[in-house]
Amino acid sequence: MHAEVIIVAYEKEMACEINRLWRISFDQALGLKRRSSRDNAENQLAYLEDVLANEAKISVVVDQGLSRIMGFMALNANVIEQLYLHPDFQGEGHGRRLIDLAKSGSNGELMLYTFELNLGAQNFYHAMGFKEMSRGCADMDSNPWADTRSQL
Repeated sequence: MHAEVIIVAYEKEMACEINRLWRISFDQALGLKRRSSRDNAENQLAYLEDVLANEAKISVVVDQGLSRIMGFMALNANVIEQLYLHPDFQGEGHGRRLIDLAKSGSNGELMLYTFELNLGAQNFYHAMGFKEMSRGCADMDSNPWADTRSQL
């Protein structure tokens, strides 16, 4: 565990580093080869800056000693829209801290979605007390990662 780890509110200056770790974590979780498409990275960055930053409360896990962003969570009311930790920092309790933060600000009910292929996330959320409510597919037109084999 890192000694100087804190959770702070998102600031626009963090966007590029968050986007980088988000892509690395996502690719690893779904077993994808590292994506290098600049267009996809720019679209994801725009989504972070233009949608998530305006519609959700983004909490960022920062190691002050390393001056490094370790992960983030985007919470929109009682929906965890995104929660990603860089693979180098998974399993150290930071995800639990983010979930605890979300729980402390909720009305007792939280919801999230995860990909069926992301068994690590599913196991983590089950360990945090989440229950599977349903399975289905995301909108195929707006989500390039959604198909009948990979969406939970």
